[in-house]
Amino acid sequence: MASKESRLESWCRAAFDIIQKISKETEENINKQEEDNFDINTELIQEEENLRQSCNSIEKLLRFIYQKYPLPQYREKSYQLPKVITISQEKRLLNKALVHYHPDRNSRREYGLRWYKQCEMITRCINECKKKAAIANWATFENIQRKVYKVYKSERKEEKRFDI
Repeated sequence: MASKESRLESWCRAAFDIIQKISKETEENINKQEEDNFDINTELIQEEENLRQSCNSIEKLLRFIYQKYPLPQYREKSYQLPKVITISQEKRLLNKALVHYHPDRNSRREYGLRWYKQCEMITRCINECKKKAAIANWATFENIQRKVYKVYKSERKEEKRFDI
């Protein structure tokens, strides 16, 4: 009969071998994933530049995104944008596109790493476009405020002239 210590040693050796095997497999998987990430990221750099170039108008950006990157959820029937997008619809459609392409809504496991990275890229571009639109709208709003204030000031001056 084997001693208690020898049974413990054989068990420890077997456990140690299993742990080493698992850690080696995990390290290989991590290296493979890093290589895949690098390949995908280098491919997506050019795609992101194309997206940024189409960011001049919101309508152009949305049409480009939905044509070039059709949603996997709508494989049978692609998502259709309205034929004419009004200014009032732009914000709503940008938010809808954010929901469609947000990385949290497009699972890496379900659709793959490449689609997940594309969704991250699209989300970044849509957010940039929203910021540009907000800045442009705010600048327009400030200009309107200035004009209204100037008119108000000039009317007040005229009223003061007549009060005397």
